[in-house]
Amino acid sequence: MAKLCCLRLVSFFVIGVIWVNHHALFALIDRVDRVLLFQNLVLLMFVVTVPFTTSTLADFLPEGGSNARWAVLLYGISNIGMALGFTVMLSRIIHHGLLKSPVPPDVGNRAIRRFGLGTIAYPVATTLGLLWPPLMLIAIGVLAIYYMAEQTQILPPPA
Repeated sequence: MAKLCCLRLVSFFVIGVIWVNHHALFALIDRVDRVLLFQNLVLLMFVVTVPFTTSTLADFLPEGGSNARWAVLLYGISNIGMALGFTVMLSRIIHHGLLKSPVPPDVGNRAIRRFGLGTIAYPVATTLGLLWPPLMLIAIGVLAIYYMAEQTQILPPPA
């Protein structure tokens, strides 16, 4: 029961952090282009999977076994897709002149690396979850806190 409450709480914070960072990302934009709109659509495709993957994991986590591992994998893929979506979008915004206030290349690349940490961390969390699902919940919870605390200002103001 406690695992299921933690799972739902972690998923709630994941969705909340996505919403806040999506807003923060778009606040940086001067204009959008067609590619960015499609990248955003792909990101949102993964976001809408969170309730399904959370429910699936909640259903199969208590029994363990191969079904629980498949559920862990689905939940992980959902998070990995969101991390990739955000990273690709930020890269597009920075490297294609879509920022309200352009930044030097080194500042932009550093922001992409910092923001893109999830492209490495979510696959690691998923792998941990395949070994023991509560580890994935802990790792994804820590990542939600990271993106809450560290990512509210995606880019520093230009020098």
